[in-house]
Amino acid sequence: MSKGGDDTVAWTKPLKGIRAVLRPIVRLCLRRATTIQDFVRVAKAVFLEVAEEELRLRGDKVNISRLSVLTGIDRKEIMRLNSEGQPELEEPGSLYGRVMAMWRHSRRFQTKSGAPRVLTLEGDDSEFRELVRLVSASISPGTVLYELEKLGQVQRTKNGLKLLRDAAPLATDHYKGDLLLGSEIETLSDTIEENVKRDTAVGHHQLRTEYDNILQRELPQIRMWFLEEGKLFHRRVREFLSKFDLDVSPRKNEEKAGAKVVFSSFSWTTEAEEPEDEIL
Repeated sequence: MSKGGDDTVAWTKPLKGIRAVLRPIVRLCLRRATTIQDFVRVAKAVFLEVAEEELRLRGDKVNISRLSVLTGIDRKEIMRLNSEGQPELEEPGSLYGRVMAMWRHSRRFQTKSGAPRVLTLEGDDSEFRELVRLVSASISPGTVLYELEKLGQVQRTKNGLKLLRDAAPLATDHYKGDLLLGSEIETLSDTIEENVKRDTAVGHHQLRTEYDNILQRELPQIRMWFLEEGKLFHRRVREFLSKFDLDVSPRKNEEKAGAKVVFSSFSWTTEAEEPEDEIL
C-alpha cells in the first residue's frame, strides 16, 4: 500500500490523528471530483474562519499577526484571502465540472433548442474527445468518461453519450448532505475531545458497536431493525428532553436556560469486499 509520503513527513501523533480524520474527507472530495487546489483554497479560508472564532472565544484581539501565528498562513496571503471573501466553488472549479459546463453552455455541443446534445463517442475524432480536449489537453478523454460514468453524470446510448443532469451536481447535489455531515463531524469531534480531556463530571455518551462477519442476506432485515428501533429510541429521547426545555415546558421560576443537548445516531452496513492487490 502506498504510504503517501511517510518518508518525507514527520508523522507525530497529532499529525497521525489529523491524517486519520482527513481520510474520509479526502474520499468525499474524490467522489465529488474536488481537486486538491479547491481543497487547499477552502482549507485556508476555514483555518482563518475558525482561528478568528477561537481568538474571540479566548477574549483575544483579532488581527492579521495573530491569525498568521495561529494558522501558519503568511500575512500577505491572509490579506489576499480576506479581500476575496469566502471562496465560491463554482462548477468550473474542477475538470469534470468544466467539461460539463462547456457541454451545457457551448453552442458547439448544444441542440438548436439549447439543450446539451448527445455526443458521438467512438473514434479519435468523436465529439466527446473534442469536448474534453477543449477543456484540457493533459488528460485522457477515457479517464474523464470513466469518472463521469462513476459519478452518474452521463449515460451511453445507441446514438452516443448523453449528459443526464442539467444542474451542477458536483457542486450542489450533495450540498445539504455535506452541511449535515459537517454538523455531525463537529458535534462528534467536541464529544470525543471533552471525553478525552474529561472536562465534565459526567462524560458524554459515545459508543460504537461493530460486527464484521454478518450474513449478507440478513442486511436488509438489519437495516430495517436499525431504522425502526432508532425512531423509537429518538422518540423516547425527545419525550425525556422536552421535560427540561423551557420552550416546551415553561416554568414559573426564572432558572437559567439556553443549554444545548444533542443526541445523534446513525448506522452503516456494507457487503463484504473482495481483497484487492496491494499497491506498491
